[in-house]
Amino acid sequence: MKNKPTTILRGRVIVLLGVFLAIAVMGMGTNALQRSDDTRAAGELRLIQAAVVTMMTHNGITTIPNPVLEPTSDLRRFPDVRTAPSLKGMLEGDLPGYVLYEHDLAADGLPEATVSYVRFASGRWRYTASTDGSVTQWERADGD
Repeated sequence: MKNKPTTILRGRVIVLLGVFLAIAVMGMGTNALQRSDDTRAAGELRLIQAAVVTMMTHNGITTIPNPVLEPTSDLRRFPDVRTAPSLKGMLEGDLPGYVLYEHDLAADGLPEATVSYVRFASGRWRYTASTDGSVTQWERADGD
């Protein structure tokens, strides 16, 4: 039995519809992943900004003396790792700067009594800070 032209045409239409459907589904999946990544980025930025405000309030400062200007994801060095211990009322041997992870609180000459304003040492994105405590988010730290 020979294929009729309408049967061949129907087969081609079904194949084309399948291809279009596959492309549409892949596009929707890509868009959903992008929206998910955008949501995570916004959430982490809000968390980092709130931690900076908390750290500033906790330390009684209204400006960050030496804000990080080069984007970093290392929260042990963010938002300020350069302020000398003596300039923040600490002793020689205490950790420098105002940082979000393992910030030295005790003026005891030892880098051991620390507090963390975030639960992780590295962010997924890179950040810079300004003297007023404003945080800017940059590209992903892991290159994704």
